[in-house]
Amino acid sequence: MRGGSKLKMPKVSLKSVETAMNKHTIGSLIGIILVVFVGGYLLNMFMGGGLFSRIEGNANMENKLTFYHMNGCGHCDKFNPIWEEFTTNYSGTPPITFEKIESANAPSSVKGYPTVILTRKDGSTSEFNADRTTGELQRFISDKLPAST
Repeated sequence: MRGGSKLKMPKVSLKSVETAMNKHTIGSLIGIILVVFVGGYLLNMFMGGGLFSRIEGNANMENKLTFYHMNGCGHCDKFNPIWEEFTTNYSGTPPITFEKIESANAPSSVKGYPTVILTRKDGSTSEFNADRTTGELQRFISDKLPAST
């Protein structure tokens, strides 16, 4: 050392080390929690519902029958007039809303077209897998929804 100066070491106590470590740990936990919630939210947004999409007991939800189709699909083109006839002439019992969605806006769970999915008030779903006729659509709704819903 030059000029006789001494190197001074700061005093570090065990208490100051513990405090610094606790602050670091709390900051890390807050960061992890934020990443989990933001990541879950983004996953839900971009994956078409999935993990957080089931909302049970929400009185504002309606029973909904959704027809997912793809432009240029021959099976979809053939089913479209049947869908239109069914939705136009539906008796309204049980109450249900109808929705028609193009494949570009369909959730990733839809793998083929045409696809018809019933979403109940409680958020549960059933896929229509019968002959594509108005009678079979009516039977599907009657079987999957009690008349009181």
